[in-house]
Amino acid sequence: MIYIDIGNTWVKAVTKSGADWVEVFRERIIEEEKIAEWVSTLHPDSNAIAVSVRENIRKLIDSEDSNKIITWVDLKTISEFDMDYNTPKTLGFDRFLACLGACTVTSNDVVVIDAGSACTIDMMSSYRTYRGGVIMPGLSLLHRAMETGTPELPTVSSEIPDQFPGKSTEACLQWGINGTFLHAVRSFLDQYAEKYGTFDLFVTGGDAVWINELLGSEYNLKMRRNIIYDGMEELHRMREKN
Repeated sequence: MIYIDIGNTWVKAVTKSGADWVEVFRERIIEEEKIAEWVSTLHPDSNAIAVSVRENIRKLIDSEDSNKIITWVDLKTISEFDMDYNTPKTLGFDRFLACLGACTVTSNDVVVIDAGSACTIDMMSSYRTYRGGVIMPGLSLLHRAMETGTPELPTVSSEIPDQFPGKSTEACLQWGINGTFLHAVRSFLDQYAEKYGTFDLFVTGGDAVWINELLGSEYNLKMRRNIIYDGMEELHRMREKN
């Protein structure tokens, strides 16, 4: 079984070896044809399951996939779940799968921060009702926006200065970019707690380590880099059971 996650920036594929996930493919989404070419090398018995937030890549793969190697996770796949969400047809299913993956390791409500190109902060109840969430710019996207929009200002690292307010242009930018991102995440978590009460918090994505270092002890945060694949595996297990 191969699980494929097509995100905004990367395409990644894994398989399970014992209790561990093993990456078998990774490609930055620049030359889309390379991704379709890799899919075409899969054996028809690979039982590949994929989720995609990029409709153009899904269409490209489908056009090349004459043997229908891939099973896509989409709205029909999760129709039996309770969706507390007004527009399920536009939902990025990686968000749903991350929450489902979190629910496989706890019996509590969950909130999942997926800190990638975009940062999503989503909730699922202990009864596996998807509650919805937040889509905001990721940390790297905020940095690129400032670099593009204010080219006279210096490029800065992702550090949070020890002193507030910033006492240099670099420190002011670090507070403005990194601090904005951090305070936004913290504020949304507080809103979840105010509305729904306690929950278990998980983080995944490219900036997961950064978030864990700054918020981990404050929120008893759990890092799970393969949480989307956990969700895909759980969905497959449920399908096999039924």
